[in-house]
Amino acid sequence: MKQTELETFFNSLLPNLWEELIFFIPDTNIPKDIIDKTQNFELKKFLNKILVIDTYDGPILYEHGRNNTRITLKATKLESNLFQLLEREKTTSTLEFNFILEKYLDQIECLKYISQWMYSNLNQVQHLDQTIKGLFQIQLSYYEKHLNVFVKQFYKNRTDFNKATFNLESIINSHIKELVKKKESQTPNTETHITQNATIDNNIPEKVKKQPLVTYEDAEKLLLKKIFNIDLIN
Repeated sequence: MKQTELETFFNSLLPNLWEELIFFIPDTNIPKDIIDKTQNFELKKFLNKILVIDTYDGPILYEHGRNNTRITLKATKLESNLFQLLEREKTTSTLEFNFILEKYLDQIECLKYISQWMYSNLNQVQHLDQTIKGLFQIQLSYYEKHLNVFVKQFYKNRTDFNKATFNLESIINSHIKELVKKKESQTPNTETHITQNATIDNNIPEKVKKQPLVTYEDAEKLLLKKIFNIDLIN
């Protein structure tokens, strides 16, 4: 089904949020027999190691010596999203714009949640150095600041703002679909590329109150399913 103009606009904001995200998948919730049975690629190469959603290549292993300019310029891209939202507010109905705001708020809180968890659990990462630690700290500060500025700007005169919570599974699900589309349009040229599952459900993040619907461990399982094609959910 063809996307509406509103959907196209919202999806155009996602790359600035998700690209250059650095993350890791700990092995704490992956049974050894699953790892041993996995033959489509060497899963062990990616556990407890730093990965990055590269702007051009999608999720890849982070290599020491990698140019981190795009990560350190993340704040500029996040600010660009705010300007785009401000412009959009002028030409969009209140109902439609509020819908965009809620969906965007879900995305920011999801990324802040993931970034905060990872920064607090860097002890699980192999070969951790001060550069990597600094990148995770910068990443968290960017998302925290972006969330604060977003709320201050777009909810300052609203009485219906209730600190949003989110369906983390649904958000990752919907965004991984975009990553897969991008990745499939390119040809892998290095061993660090990650095999991805091409079948992704087209879920829309749901607005949920009070508590995140899944823990980081649940998000980890979903990432394994959607990026690595390893099913630990059932």
